[in-house]
Amino acid sequence: MGTGCASTAVKATTTPAAEVSYDNDGNLAKDADTQTILQDLRVVITECTYRNPKRLFSSQIKTFGMGSAMPIANEDGNTYLLTANHVVACDEGERQGYDNIGRTVYVVDRNELSRIRDILSQDDDSLISKTLRSYAETFIKSDVGYEHEDIDAAVLKTTEFKNGLGKAYSLGDSNRMEPLDYVVVAGFPQIRAEAVSPGHITSTQGPTYDSIMNMFIHDAHVTSGNSGGPVFALNKGHY
Repeated sequence: MGTGCASTAVKATTTPAAEVSYDNDGNLAKDADTQTILQDLRVVITECTYRNPKRLFSSQIKTFGMGSAMPIANEDGNTYLLTANHVVACDEGERQGYDNIGRTVYVVDRNELSRIRDILSQDDDSLISKTLRSYAETFIKSDVGYEHEDIDAAVLKTTEFKNGLGKAYSLGDSNRMEPLDYVVVAGFPQIRAEAVSPGHITSTQGPTYDSIMNMFIHDAHVTSGNSGGPVFALNKGHY
């Protein structure tokens, strides 16, 4: 499973293997396939809390980020989801010189999109924070079990999700990627609705991180909110 970002570069070693079928023109063969992907997709909301170290009695400053995630494992009563590191990183305030004093990450069902839009559209940050906490049964708090800034990947860990998290998607073999392979990127662009965008692999010779993390490049359309969403790739049938 890849983490679809606002750029076209996607980490090659995190491309998912998924039971998704296509027709001869490279289109999703059945609407049901698309619906399966979207049903398992989840919204991620990150609440970051800062304070101004230059002011002794400064009030807290909050920022809110949003992205997408997909379950990759269910083990020992825990569900693990893959997303992008920048979706959960609280670095915006730090760049402005504020101290990071707290982070809360919520995993939310796609059926709550309308409610999410209403909550995040409020002008009062304290009210947004209070409202998010009030929906504890559907806005599930999650731990960040792993995060890596260089490869822009993070793994979330949650023990409870009332509506269920569906199937877990295993990671695919990046070495099987070839130029012109058909890809599908899923996510929640602009928090409007879930979307599936088609595209192709344009290069398998992207930048390399730590000598082990290759990047491939695709031309599927992505925008804010897609970050952390999966990239499904086709290579000779199912991939």
